[in-house]
Order: sequence, then C-alpha cells, then structure tokens
Amino acid sequence: MATKKNVAAPAAEEKEVKVDFVTRYSKLIYGCLIGVVILVVAGFFFFNHRNKMKEESATRSAAAIAHMEIALASADSTEFLLALEGDGEDLGFLGLLDEYGARGGEAIYLNTAICELNLGRYDEAIAHAEDYDTDDPVMASRALSVIGNAQMQKGNWAEAKKAFLEAAEELDTYLAAYPLLNAGIAAEKLGQLEEALDCYRKIDKRYAKEAEGLNIEAQIARVEALLDRASK
Repeated sequence: MATKKNVAAPAAEEKEVKVDFVTRYSKLIYGCLIGVVILVVAGFFFFNHRNKMKEESATRSAAAIAHMEIALASADSTEFLLALEGDGEDLGFLGLLDEYGARGGEAIYLNTAICELNLGRYDEAIAHAEDYDTDDPVMASRALSVIGNAQMQKGNWAEAKKAFLEAAEELDTYLAAYPLLNAGIAAEKLGQLEEALDCYRKIDKRYAKEAEGLNIEAQIARVEALLDRASK
C-alpha cells in the first residue's frame, strides 16, 4: 500500500503542475493560437487578392498585347508605342506597371522591355528586363537577349556579350543559336577572336540547321583566318 501511495503522489503533483501552468499562461496560449489563426486567414486573403490582381491585370493587358503582336509582325513603331503607353481607352504596359507592379504578373516587365527596346529606349528596356523574374529558362533567356540587344545598341559590347552568353546558358535547345551568334559578334567587336570562334563552332556543331547556322562555316573560316594572320 505504501508503494502505491508513493507512485500516485508524484503523478498527482505532476497533474497539478500542468493544470497550474495552463491556468497561469492561458492568456498567452490563447493569444498565440489566435495569432496563428489570424496569420492563416491573412495569408489566405493575401494570396486570393494577389490572384485576383493577376487575373484583372491579364484581362486589362489584352489590348496592349494585341498592339505588341501587331508591332512584332509588322515592325510598326506606332503599334509598339500604343502597346507601351496605351491607346486612350486601354492602359499600355507602363500604365499597367504603375497600377499593378509585380502583382499584375511578371510578364508585364518583359513585354514592357521588348517594346522599349524596339522604340530605342535602351536604358529603360534593360531596367525592365532586369526586373523580370521567372523560373522558365526560355523566358529567362529571352529577357537576357533583350538586355544583350539593348547593350549592343548602346555600344556596350562587354555587357552585351555577357548577357548573350547567359541567355545561351539558360537553354539546351535550338533557341540557344541566336544568343550564341550575338555573343560571337560582341566578342569580335571586343577583339576576342578565340571566344567568338568558340561561339560560332558551338552553333556549327549543335544548331547548323537553324537560321543562325546557315552561314556559320564562312564565319568560322573568316575568324580562323584572322587568328592565323594575327599569329604571324
């Protein structure tokens, strides 16, 4: 009997301690629980609101995208301007950026950069392409190519080469031929003939059937001749 009392006594004391702890800190415990509930609810409303903003932005982007598609097909600068600044009834990409920012979807940044590049607004094109964030390697490569083209137009050949090489590294498809060719051109402008030759040889080896590869053997022969001449 004595043994049973000795065993039961600590158990009873432990229960009393637990009850006392809950009683003493009940407000703190309930406060934490309420805080968690508030965070969950706030998170739900935040993501729900963000999704609605993206849907609304996508709907309102339709006119700007239509103008950009016409411009890309026709090289019409007026259409690029309408896509960028709006047509009086619908917002252009700049207006959508002002109103939604990243909440409207990352594509707005890239579309804005493409229009700015084609309108000769190179610094703005670079800035907006750099703001574009995506996990899609094809789209990431396209944004880097926008930066590369803008830097080329500014005569910044080192920055252009860097952007085009990064654009090519994003891809493992025929789409890499375009940035590789431009990286080679930029390297030549910098007098880096070995690097240019490396870019052209990659095109010849992997993408010879693409448009960028049609004249690539002649490009390789020309650069090899320049290197041979320089070595003598």
